[in-house]
Amino acid sequence: MSQAIDRAESPTPLRDLKADLTDLLFGAVIPYLAQARETKWEPTSRQAVSTGPGGRLGVAGASDDQLVLALCTVCLQGDVQKTMAFIDEIRSKGLGIERIFTELLQPAARHLGARWHNDECDFVDVTTGVWQLQQAFQRLRPELEPAPSRTLVGGENPRLLLSAMPCSQHTFGIKMLEPFFQREGWITTIIAPRNPEAMCASARRVMPDLIGLSLGCEKDIIQAPIQIEMLRIACADFDPAIMIGGPATTCFPELARSCGADLISGDAQDATRQAGDLLETRPLRA
Repeated sequence: MSQAIDRAESPTPLRDLKADLTDLLFGAVIPYLAQARETKWEPTSRQAVSTGPGGRLGVAGASDDQLVLALCTVCLQGDVQKTMAFIDEIRSKGLGIERIFTELLQPAARHLGARWHNDECDFVDVTTGVWQLQQAFQRLRPELEPAPSRTLVGGENPRLLLSAMPCSQHTFGIKMLEPFFQREGWITTIIAPRNPEAMCASARRVMPDLIGLSLGCEKDIIQAPIQIEMLRIACADFDPAIMIGGPATTCFPELARSCGADLISGDAQDATRQAGDLLETRPLRA
């Protein structure tokens, strides 16, 4: 998978990328933030912003959080053209599509959810922002290049069932996760169960090799151990592995470890890596 990532991104030299993204920060990001706050912004000096090392995105003079916050600000304006223009400007500086997905869109969705949870914005704002992210994701999804075909024992492709917790609205994460698994050869199914029994019924119908549960909030992670136990009982005859992920696993790591899942994933790349490792030690059903 690492070869596919390198080939898809074709990265520019790091120092050039940092310089270009610094220009982006002062030419686009900060003006966007200022416009949203209805204040006038004058680009006085780059020394006004810390010039320490950037984050994983490699922005000189800015953290990844600043780009994520700027994207959220643009999304809250409710204009998909502005959202796409902002993302396209970032992509023009050399960032690959996978990093746009995992290091901008996913963190932006988590940030909007956290603001709603903390009563910092209302449901309409969150819905508007997440809708913009979903539109951006759908437009960019076809550009995710396929990885080299995996050679599977017996020529079978593994099956993956992705689900949010029953009645949960936290579905953006699993929708974004799906193409990463598809490009690795997984046959995927996404469900939106009304109740725990419906999830178990879907699992028995699909008979997946792996079940992925997205835990979006504290309530989800508290209910997860019971749901996982119900799935293990319902699927005992084909015994799928169970993976959990989502914002709640990061916010409540101790609870995540006590859920009884086989795997706890971080972002999409981590999830596919762990699932691939699982296939090496856990053969597919005949």
